[in-house]
Amino acid sequence: MNDGELRSSLQTVGPLLPALIWQGETIDGKRRAAICNELGLVLPVRYAESLQVACSVLWPLHPWRALELAGDRSVRELAGLCSVGAAAVALELSRHRPAPRPERRAGRHTRDEKKVLLQVWVDPQWKHYVQRAGAASNLDLSATVRRAGWDLVQRVLPNPPLEGTRRGAALELVRPERGRR
Repeated sequence: MNDGELRSSLQTVGPLLPALIWQGETIDGKRRAAICNELGLVLPVRYAESLQVACSVLWPLHPWRALELAGDRSVRELAGLCSVGAAAVALELSRHRPAPRPERRAGRHTRDEKKVLLQVWVDPQWKHYVQRAGAASNLDLSATVRRAGWDLVQRVLPNPPLEGTRRGAALELVRPERGRR
């Protein structure tokens, strides 16, 4: 409810709920108190003697604020302070849980480019040194192995393809058309 709606409601009906004060601080009713002061209305006040009274009075109107007031406690303790069941507390906590970060996805490949997952068994010591070398070059293990493979291709093959160009043999060499031999 915005301030205009609250103001018109207080003018026509008057304050229905008292302000809630705990430990000298207004926990619920700050806006109502300010508008009632402007309009010259008397806002009833309820003083909470304990945290449990404050949370249990606040729960039906503002459950999340009641949980914030109770602080960082277990679900059972929060349920006891707010005088509700543990399931209600768990449901309210799940509503206000921050959304998980979206997973980072790999970039899309072009239509003619394909990546292949290759599983290779290697010596654990070699893997350790390759990971360290990759970390020194700001590369992960896959990028390090890929770069080493391209370096080998450049050194060994005659007229090697460049990294980043079409990888692999031409399609007609890999999969000849049917009927041709």
